[in-house]
Amino acid sequence: MGKAAVMGRSGWIVTKRTLYGIWPFLIWTAKFMRYGIFRQNLVDMGIGHAFLSAMKNEHVKFSFLNMDHNISADVSGNLVYIYQKLNFLRLDSYIAFEIFITVIGNLLLFFMIRNRKKQLDCLTFILLSVMILAVNIYAFCLSKEPLQLLFFIFMSYIIRKYAEHSFTCIFLLVLLIMLYSFLFRTYYMLMIPFAGLSLLLYQFYAKNQKKFLLMLLFLTGAGILYATCLSAAGLVDKRIYEELIRVRIRMVPSNTRLVPLFSSNNLLTQTMNYVSALVRLLFPLELIRLGFKYLIYVFVQLVITYFILHSFCKIKELGKEAQYSLTIVLAFILMSAVHEIEYGSWIRHESVLLPVLLQIDSKKNCWQALITG
Repeated sequence: MGKAAVMGRSGWIVTKRTLYGIWPFLIWTAKFMRYGIFRQNLVDMGIGHAFLSAMKNEHVKFSFLNMDHNISADVSGNLVYIYQKLNFLRLDSYIAFEIFITVIGNLLLFFMIRNRKKQLDCLTFILLSVMILAVNIYAFCLSKEPLQLLFFIFMSYIIRKYAEHSFTCIFLLVLLIMLYSFLFRTYYMLMIPFAGLSLLLYQFYAKNQKKFLLMLLFLTGAGILYATCLSAAGLVDKRIYEELIRVRIRMVPSNTRLVPLFSSNNLLTQTMNYVSALVRLLFPLELIRLGFKYLIYVFVQLVITYFILHSFCKIKELGKEAQYSLTIVLAFILMSAVHEIEYGSWIRHESVLLPVLLQIDSKKNCWQALITG
């Protein structure tokens, strides 16, 4: 009974106590990497410094239609407003905010995980460890990510409470996505059509379980839907079309930039860029050539990708909660391929999927929402 890991009928089983035991080490490792290996990119150039300056020097108003640039470049006025109002401790430095967010964030994760079954299968244990490491490196700081994490916690609660009532669940999820899009990140609206594509793929796989054909349809369907959204944007407003192209081909000073395969702005080549970006985000093997320190990106992403593919291929074994959770994960990934051009920012953005990822279990969904903990 005292063993940390035993061999079960379905593979290695790990107790939660093992995860609790390594949790402080994961936090320490994450912060060591953040303030050591990745300090220049993640800390010195962190968007939180602009947040802090805005909180100190500007009168920020909350607006319903937020375009992510009403304070300064890429700094959301609504996010700054929320940080201002929630700063009851009167924190006034970047480090102070990071310590506070790290403590609160890890406590939230702990209470969400504590009511899982006492034993974890090996894959779930590895995923949890990797994601705890990732959120402490990239998300638990003064940035956009803490609020995004709350967004996905709300999503996980809706799924848990209403999964058995499909119409209510889908309606509330769509409503939440639209609200978040209007208030914080406009492009999150793209999650809605991509979620629809994921649900269609479930229906196909339930009838035809050919995995290679499923992956081919996944990429083809994603490309067609992207091209459709791009064309529709061009019909509504050419500036929207041009902005969607710009975010794909824009230059950023980063070693981990996702360089587009084609520079042409026509619909076909941009669709090919999108599909290739989707594959490269899920399998970032090209980063291996950059050296040892970039292996963390490769390792984290391959663990997440394997977990998602493993779960998708067992879709018939999943309960409704897990199916809806997987739908949200896939919709987020498909949406992200529209605009992500740098692996570092991709891992940072993806790390906030943790609350929804952990509702996926190939045997039985036993995730307990924070509200019931």
